[in-house]
Amino acid sequence: ALNWCYNLVTHYKTNVFYVSIEMPYEQIRRNIYAIHSTHSKFKAQGKQPLSYSKIRDGELTPEEEEFYQEVLKDFNENPNYCRFEVWQPGREVTIADIRLEAELKHKEMDVGFVVIDHGGRVQPRQNHKDYTIALNTVLSDAKLMAMHFNGGEGVPVLMLFQLNRQGKTEADKNEGKYKLNALSYANEAERSADYVTTTYLNEQHREAGTTIFCNLKNRDNALFQPFTASVLFESRRITNFDPEVSTSSGMRVDTQEGLDEVCESIEGL
Repeated sequence: ALNWCYNLVTHYKTNVFYVSIEMPYEQIRRNIYAIHSTHSKFKAQGKQPLSYSKIRDGELTPEEEEFYQEVLKDFNENPNYCRFEVWQPGREVTIADIRLEAELKHKEMDVGFVVIDHGGRVQPRQNHKDYTIALNTVLSDAKLMAMHFNGGEGVPVLMLFQLNRQGKTEADKNEGKYKLNALSYANEAERSADYVTTTYLNEQHREAGTTIFCNLKNRDNALFQPFTASVLFESRRITNFDPEVSTSSGMRVDTQEGLDEVCESIEGL
């Protein structure tokens, strides 16, 4: 999710509102800064991407610390980037609470993308003895938020969701391909979601620095075929496994160079 947010903020001229109900605010910010350290302009200067764990543990060398400060300044002050706002509620929240906060933030910065991390931690609008029914109301309310945000203008909402153990076991046997029933207690996702994507990881992929993307639902188009992407785990950056190859449907993980070309095209419009 943070890679999607990063691409939107730095290349696709979109302000992001990130609701973190599970991870601390500082962890989210460190993640996005580590990702930004992989930017091609820093690479062109001969600077190596920073390690998230070294940032977290305060183990950067003096040279790395100087580079880190440069990364912070560029991400937060570069006029060509949009805003990445993180909201960490200090209480339990419903979708209605999230929508209200996002609507208020929209008046300030024109929110173009909302991330809810994660759906299983959002409270249903009313208690129900059946957990599945309660969780399904969270999903249906998120869909209504996406459709009717800001007086019907609408906004894309990405809700992270956990996969169940049985689904993971089946994916292990099926080359990393999940099925919709792998979503935990969330049969409403099959009805409400416009898109459902998954990422698969096992020890072999972790050692190889790769992950598998799959598309389980695509309301308006055919499903894109599963593909392998590269993961620079130290910096949390996801890129194309093979920059020269994209899927037949055009779905791919953007390379930094490709993103730079997109950015230049947008600025020229």
